[in-house]
Amino acid sequence: MATRIPQGFRYSKELKQLALTIYFFGPRAYQFLKNILQLPSTRTLRRVTEKIDIVPGLNYVIFESFNFKLNNFKDDAKYCVLYIKEMAIKTILFYNLSKDYIVRFNSSFDQKTYEPANYVLCFMLRGLNYNWKQPVAYYFIKNSCTGLQLQNTIFAVISKIQSISLNIRVLKTDQGSNFIEFAKKMNVSPQRPYFFVNKKKIFYVFNVPHLLKSTRNNFFKYHLTFANGITEKKHFVNFYKSDQGLNRLAPKLTDAHINPGPFQKMKVRYASQIFSATVAAGMRTCIEGGILSPTAETTVMFIDYMDKLFRVKNS
Repeated sequence: MATRIPQGFRYSKELKQLALTIYFFGPRAYQFLKNILQLPSTRTLRRVTEKIDIVPGLNYVIFESFNFKLNNFKDDAKYCVLYIKEMAIKTILFYNLSKDYIVRFNSSFDQKTYEPANYVLCFMLRGLNYNWKQPVAYYFIKNSCTGLQLQNTIFAVISKIQSISLNIRVLKTDQGSNFIEFAKKMNVSPQRPYFFVNKKKIFYVFNVPHLLKSTRNNFFKYHLTFANGITEKKHFVNFYKSDQGLNRLAPKLTDAHINPGPFQKMKVRYASQIFSATVAAGMRTCIEGGILSPTAETTVMFIDYMDKLFRVKNS
């Protein structure tokens, strides 16, 4: 199984596979056995896994390995969330020298063409009750995945995941127009926040940080009705202008929070620092001190509510 050579040990494929199996059961158990038995190093095991070619689409080698790992999972550990993220990428082709093929051509679920991809669609699982995560699929696509193509891709990935005894309870995406369209097709609504795949109920939720950024944008653009009152951005701006000097009530606020640029709008921290308990407490202090109008109380209540809601949803 292991042959001694001047440079070290040469392990057979069978022994490497056995070692990987033990390692999947638990790295600590593997290290314990390695002190007793002549087993490959973890670097050797990594070199074995590096040779696995993870191509776009549903990689069955991932599901086979993960299915083996699931044998040690408790039933409640199999409850999971499926994250989907679509990202724009540079239109660059890459030649894989070791595999002799070109990467980043359009390779969506139902078709493959020799067009350079502009987007990548990624799928990742995460445990609901236990802290584990596993990427399961990705697709290079020419244009943003929409309509029936997106629906078929999502259903194919979910069906494959369900086939290995995982229990998907939640599907989470951002608020891209293609995902909103998909949610409408699935008849998802506040009254019916779920859809069915293979007769199994899956709840659909949007990514909480994206919702927070959208709320910030609407808070800046519109007057929102809240707690029998109206929120106004001007109260927040007046608080920022009055809160200058050495001893600031909200020291993290900057001009970028008031007038965010394109990149600042994409960062969650700018939204979370606006909807914070610190800002709410500072504005309430200014109201009590007569610096802000009493009509700002609704805006303060809204900011404080959003802070608490974000903490609950993001925990």
